[in-house]
Amino acid sequence: MNDDDLTIRDYFAAKALQGMIANKDWFSRKPGWKSTIEMTDQFAEEAYAFADAMLLERNEPRRSDKE
Repeated sequence: MNDDDLTIRDYFAAKALQGMIANKDWFSRKPGWKSTIEMTDQFAEEAYAFADAMLLERNEPRRSDKE
């Protein structure tokens, strides 16, 4: 994979993941992980959920345009 393969969804997910990892409170709200794999899988899933929400919002008219 090279930079040309990176989608806007991947970019948004990477930014979300970066923020989650940098925020120690994000870790503390998820007690009970059984393994690092479980934790990283959950982080990846949530990062792409944020990315998908951002993509949906990106396609919405601007708030000022809605009024």
